Amino acid sequence: MSLYDLPKNERQELINFTTEYLDNIYSHARDRNVAPLLSPQEVKEYVKSISLEGSTDYKSTVQKVIEGLERYAVHTHHPGYFGLFNPRPNAMSVIGDYVTAVMNPQMAAWSHAPFANEVERYVIEEFGKRFGFEEADGVFCGGGAESNLTAVQCALNYHFPIVSSKGVLAIEKRPMIYCSSESHHSIVKAARTIGIGSDSVKSIGVAQNLRIDLAKLEAEIIKDKERGYKPFMVVATAGTTGSGAIDDITEIADLSEEYDLWMHVDGAYGAAVIVSDRHKSLLHGIHRADSVTMDFHKWFSVPMGGSSFITRDPKILFQTYNIQTDYMPPDGDQTTMVDPYLHSIQWSRRFTGLKFYLSLVTFGWSGYEEMIDADIAKSHLLRKMLTDSGWVIKNASDITIINFSHPVLEEEPSRVRALVDRVVEKGKSWVSVYPIHGEPTIRACLSNYATEESDLITLVDSLNDGIRSLS
Repeated sequence: MSLYDLPKNERQELINFTTEYLDNIYSHARDRNVAPLLSPQEVKEYVKSISLEGSTDYKSTVQKVIEGLERYAVHTHHPGYFGLFNPRPNAMSVIGDYVTAVMNPQMAAWSHAPFANEVERYVIEEFGKRFGFEEADGVFCGGGAESNLTAVQCALNYHFPIVSSKGVLAIEKRPMIYCSSESHHSIVKAARTIGIGSDSVKSIGVAQNLRIDLAKLEAEIIKDKERGYKPFMVVATAGTTGSGAIDDITEIADLSEEYDLWMHVDGAYGAAVIVSDRHKSLLHGIHRADSVTMDFHKWFSVPMGGSSFITRDPKILFQTYNIQTDYMPPDGDQTTMVDPYLHSIQWSRRFTGLKFYLSLVTFGWSGYEEMIDADIAKSHLLRKMLTDSGWVIKNASDITIINFSHPVLEEEPSRVRALVDRVVEKGKSWVSVYPIHGEPTIRACLSNYATEESDLITLVDSLNDGIRSLS
């Protein structure tokens, strides 16, 4: 028996110990504070207190690591966490991650993990149908930033096929991307990564409803064409990170067709509403998108990280990433057996899709629909509770982000941060600060299926106590 496998009886005992320990944390999330009061020096000392010289006290080592995570982390699985799209992972998704870790399939080549690859392809195709794509191709990614990078690379290769061999220096006109000032920073990072630079990303101002201003968008496209630039891509955001705004996808699709732009929908958060018959109309026009980013670790309640890039162009991923090497021989007919390394930035990677697939098989589309609808209903309830207590809602999102302030705070905006810190320090709720039209607001996002009305009451009571202390 190899040292690295551990003796079977000790391995089984350690797995049982770890499972029971973690399940206790999972089962009693509400009993703990959402966030600790952190001392950077204390964290560093704790990490260094665990020796790197080896230990056969396996339980103690595992326990100390888990205690470190428990003591020094924001507990995003806590039902009072109203933060940045890190909901409590459902039980089946956790099992999925465990199965993936043990089986450890190699996802680069179809022949190495045909079941795993076909599972991911099946999920991509089914979501493609829901988005209204006649044909759908796609790939699982580590996160939304990678999915958006994939979108930018595909759009560039679609409009400038020469870049695959000659590089961006072969592009005669400056390529331009357009997105709203509320869009995710990953678009700018993608432009830097592929070498066209951040100056190739035009940030378009938003209207009062925090959606991209369509008149400004068209004006900038026209202006750039007159400058001799080449507009090639526009990004519509379905659920902005700060305020939950969903851009007018249909109107942007019209402009995309008129000016020959690749239209990408960054729906890392908001595209999840596609599973809800009641709310999928918020994505009206998404069937006209060339591609969509959708994160499973945001609103589908699976562990970090899992995203997807889905496109209605069945050839663009192969065109963008196809490469031949002697050590990766083709498996055969690529129309029936898709080698992921030919369709992705990544080569070797984790079986990302299993945690969502196993959840979907268990709960079904109806289960996810119920979850999405319930979270949106809870957000409507929180809005009412806030306004009934004298708070003012500052955004108009149709999904689960609420930006709000109070007349007392509007008199002295610098107090917003102090109030948020006070709420977080109490340990039962976690909210953040986000500017709306330049003014700081308190931001709360509901994406945790375990959040109950009592958690909303706790949050509002905490906020009201804070306001009274400032008055």
